[in-house]
Amino acid sequence: GSGFTPRKQDEIREHAKSFPAPESVDYLRELGIKTVIVRRDAVAGTPWEATADAPVTDASITRREAGNTVMYTLN
Repeated sequence: GSGFTPRKQDEIREHAKSFPAPESVDYLRELGIKTVIVRRDAVAGTPWEATADAPVTDASITRREAGNTVMYTLN
């Protein structure tokens, strides 16, 4: 990391805070993002802490766990 965060990256992070909420998923899909990875050991104390255990109600999203990692595929 550096002391500079690109504006687009900040925008993506802001929209992704509510993931897997429908508006967040729609935004990520518009960008062509197909996979969201959440590392449980890296999200403690962040807006994404609850994401790893958030229920997925959209049938077009698959969720898979592998150890400390949760992978969401936006089909």
